[in-house]
Amino acid sequence: MAKTGAARVFFDVVGRLQSTRLLADSKAAMTVQQAIILDALGAVQDGFTDMANYVAGAVNQVVESFFEFEQQLVRVRKFYSDDDSYKQFADSAREMGEAFAFTGGEALAAAARTAQLKGVLKSQEAIIEATRQGLLLAQVGEMETEMGMNRFINLAQQTQFMYGGLTKAQYEALEAEEQANIVRQSSIHTLNQLNTIENSSVAVMEDITFVLNQFASQANIAGESIGDMAAMSALLLETGEEVSRAGTGLRMIYQRLGNANNEATKAIAELIPGLDAQGVAQLKLSDVITKLAPAYAAMTSEEKRALAVNIAGSRHYIKFLKIMENQTRLSELQTAAFRAQYGAIEELGFKT
Repeated sequence: MAKTGAARVFFDVVGRLQSTRLLADSKAAMTVQQAIILDALGAVQDGFTDMANYVAGAVNQVVESFFEFEQQLVRVRKFYSDDDSYKQFADSAREMGEAFAFTGGEALAAAARTAQLKGVLKSQEAIIEATRQGLLLAQVGEMETEMGMNRFINLAQQTQFMYGGLTKAQYEALEAEEQANIVRQSSIHTLNQLNTIENSSVAVMEDITFVLNQFASQANIAGESIGDMAAMSALLLETGEEVSRAGTGLRMIYQRLGNANNEATKAIAELIPGLDAQGVAQLKLSDVITKLAPAYAAMTSEEKRALAVNIAGSRHYIKFLKIMENQTRLSELQTAAFRAQYGAIEELGFKT
């Protein structure tokens, strides 16, 4: 009996110990399971939260795009009294935006800018074509659509290149489709030259067009081609001139060269045999550079500086010196622009 009782006591104690351990293990397991379940539910909740945020963001983006489009549509509409005309123009702009991977609002913002040329280009076909070329400039030059369009229009207004060499009267006498073809061809020639200059230099399209629009009007009056203007702009940018000052300096040089009664034309006339100050005033800057080259090469540094001051003034003479000292490089850029101008239109070679 004693042995039996001792065994029961022993097994009772062992049983109590094991049961306590098993209960503790089960509670721990339940705690772990609860933690796993809560973690899984938390992950699911985070997933739903992220999805909701994405959906809300997408909705907001669509709403913002819609309001931007409508806002730009209002800008376009004010230039058209005929509803059908403005709708056709807006639809064409949107389709062009899709082709160039711009949003509807961006494309319409550019179109609103060209809609202002209604009194200049006359036909809607020509205006739509101008919009297409402005968007192309923005894409090639990696600019915002409205900036690219502004640069395109400013250059066109200063040089009248979209008329393709025709007078305003000759252009207006054409049919709408003929006007669009003129705008298309002349714009492609111009963009091809600008893109070639960009590809041939370290200057970028945004900077080149900014500089151009500071002096293009004066240079155009002097008979300078857009290719030569762009070449000089790129050269000054390559030689370290600030974007804001390069165009100002070139504008000053063209202004001074156009006056036969100032020190600039008189100083040049003394160095070019058979040419007086009046004759100098009739020359383009690119021609002046070429004709001055032999005499300039024989000058001392002091004489070169004095000549540059007479031509460009004390604030901008260094720009003229940079052009004269880098004539070989300028010639390379001018040749590239010339080849681009008279190359095949189909072979644009736009930089991607």
